Amino acid sequence: MTMTSWQKLFGFGACAALFGAACTVSSGSTDDDDQVTSGIGGTGGSGGTASDGGSGGSGGSGGTSPTTSTNTATVTSTATVTSTTTGGGGSGGSGGEQVDCLDDASGDIPGEVATCETEVDNCCSRCMAVNCCEEYSECFAFDPYNICGGADAETSEIDAFITCMQAIGVDEGGSTPGTDEGSDFETCMAEATADVSDPICNNSTISGPTNDLGVCLHGDEDGLDGCFNECLNSDFDEDECIY
Repeated sequence: MTMTSWQKLFGFGACAALFGAACTVSSGSTDDDDQVTSGIGGTGGSGGTASDGGSGGSGGSGGTSPTTSTNTATVTSTATVTSTTTGGGGSGGSGGEQVDCLDDASGDIPGEVATCETEVDNCCSRCMAVNCCEEYSECFAFDPYNICGGADAETSEIDAFITCMQAIGVDEGGSTPGTDEGSDFETCMAEATADVSDPICNNSTISGPTNDLGVCLHGDEDGLDGCFNECLNSDFDEDECIY
């Protein structure tokens, strides 16, 4: 996965989260009531021969006994191994970062809140620190991470939202301010829900911290008093930064 422009702005690289989490993602597995585990603990093993089972991958378990039928086994969310008249491939190991789904009715944010000092100094990060520090700090809380900021790009609602906004109208003026039905804002919040909230946490709505940070970055209905152009518009010119 390549680093998107907004990830560069926040210093949230595709393979390193703001606080040093490894970017190794598999489909989430339920660990605690409100948490899922992200990250590939080990790679899948190789397929076996006609007389041997597959070998275990790095951090994975050994393969099964040989079979005589075609077997297709999905071993991670990103790879599929097919073996014919062989032993089954080894399974991936366990591991990864805990990501809280923020299902607590109290609304409390678990873990340690983040500071507003991002790894990259640019207009978006400076604007965010001035206008949305509290919302950013809760979204990117850690130990455990939560579904707003995530442990990596694949488990972050706000990543999905900003990436969606940045992809609208490239070289044509960028995304358009507004939060009404059918707006770019609503469309991208819905996309973040479909791509992250639902598959990771089985949630049909975006989390509160993601909504709060998204609204703060958007600003008013005209995209003012927030960081709309600085963080959500792909055509923003850094040379015009006032922060």
